[in-house]
Amino acid sequence: MLEGELDLASAHELAGELEIAERSDARRIILDLSSLTFIDSTGVALLVDAIRRSQQNADRLRIKRADSIGVRRILELTGIEGRLPYVE
Repeated sequence: MLEGELDLASAHELAGELEIAERSDARRIILDLSSLTFIDSTGVALLVDAIRRSQQNADRLRIKRADSIGVRRILELTGIEGRLPYVE
């Protein structure tokens, strides 16, 4: 679960964790955004790249929705909201 901010200062850590998960034999990778309080363009770009890689590799990535209205608004404004493969 991500907590706090997904921005330039923290994106490299998530990128590394996603790489590890993507190299594994996991059938599903869940990225939990529910406790995220802020996302910037670096975080949005990271999500776009992760989705693209997932679509090319068994489409394993699923996203748990952000609870933060601010995060959801950024995802809407950038046009990524409709492209995220949400898990309900």
